[in-house]
Amino acid sequence: MTTLIPKFDFKNGGSTPTGAINRSIQDKLSDIISVKDFGAVGDGTTDDTIAIQNAIAAANGGTVYVPNGTYLVSKIGTQGTWIVGQSRSQTIFKCNTDAGSTTYLLDQALNRDGTTLNTTGGGGFQNITVNGNSKTNVNGVRTYGGGVIVENLEIKNCVDGLTMGLPLWSSAKNIYSNNNTGRGFRTYASASNNGTSTTFENCWADTCGSYGFHIEQLYYSSFINCVSQSCTNYGWFVEGNTNGLNACYSLQFIGCANEGGSNAPFYFKKQRDCTIIAPRIISPTTSVNYLTLDDVTGTVENYSNISTPTASYYTLLPINSTGGTGSIQVIGGSVTYPQTAETYISFLGTSINGSANQTSVNQLRFNNTTLANTQYATIENVDGYTGLTLHSQDGLRQAAFRRIGTPIFGTNGAINSPATYLNSGDVSFYQSGSSIVFVTNVSGTIKTATLTVT
Repeated sequence: MTTLIPKFDFKNGGSTPTGAINRSIQDKLSDIISVKDFGAVGDGTTDDTIAIQNAIAAANGGTVYVPNGTYLVSKIGTQGTWIVGQSRSQTIFKCNTDAGSTTYLLDQALNRDGTTLNTTGGGGFQNITVNGNSKTNVNGVRTYGGGVIVENLEIKNCVDGLTMGLPLWSSAKNIYSNNNTGRGFRTYASASNNGTSTTFENCWADTCGSYGFHIEQLYYSSFINCVSQSCTNYGWFVEGNTNGLNACYSLQFIGCANEGGSNAPFYFKKQRDCTIIAPRIISPTTSVNYLTLDDVTGTVENYSNISTPTASYYTLLPINSTGGTGSIQVIGGSVTYPQTAETYISFLGTSINGSANQTSVNQLRFNNTTLANTQYATIENVDGYTGLTLHSQDGLRQAAFRRIGTPIFGTNGAINSPATYLNSGDVSFYQSGSSIVFVTNVSGTIKTATLTVT
């Protein structure tokens, strides 16, 4: 016999709301399934793997509630199911056995039978601590596919912390991945595929044995207020050509940071239209390049660090660029970089190599010589006409090219060793007392002439 729960009836003479229906007790109880309903104990000593797996199978893609407790498990397949803990600090999944090969303690990429692979996406994890218990080959959490939400987790004592395979319109928020021997966070995609439209927000990789964040094959996605701290390999390693594709596009990194660590803080490889806003570097090892852009195009804005690398290392290192002149734009902040890379970079309001580079949108400084010999070019008013001027570091005008009228040149002397520096057809002229001396190269022969001014 099926017992019905009557329609909702207000007390004190109230009427039944429009649309209310009778439901069976069984139907009502199936709204949320608890692992306790299937015999999970959560006492920290009982193996709860089978009980929890049975609860997930019964939920059939719905929500499984996990009350506070420590649940010993080997691995759990969740396929599109929401696993929701009562509280992050007290709802704990703890591994109880070593794994013969790579295993994920909570695995959305396994079906609800806990064994066969799943690639359909959906579901997620919330309010849980995942403790790998330092067991061999045991990773923390894995997701795969679209529409996955991972929120308010602590993942510790694993190999890799959070791994997201082919993440599509998914999100990871408020995740603390700490004391893992491998990577704190990782994304990946199968051959010739890439993840998209995914957001990482307030995620923290702390004291990991490899990369803090290892981001592979991810397009038009964002990292917001995320930090790598005290990780052994690169704090951030973002690469876009690991599975047959040439590069990745349109990633954004907003307010992300690296603290400490024993290798380079940021390394970006094969990225296009990459936007890095307000990156922050704190207490890095100094014998490394802080921010490496390996074949990258995009923008770095308001770059901030509180130390300077040792000699021969830089706060910004562009290498292997195929984007051409000015394909990296640096806005604001303060950077050091190798002069051999300056053709790839355009600056706006940035302090470079210890001196101001560009003070306004119409001024460009050239720092490929010593500070004392730095020059800058400006579009400005030249004696009543718009023109291009060239100034020395002390502000003296060396040359002016007006829109109307003749060029104006300074009188600082001719080019030294004209036989070396003048090509055929070139002319150098300078003032000497009351005379103007012309030096020219005529078919490989240096000739001079003097014009006396009276």
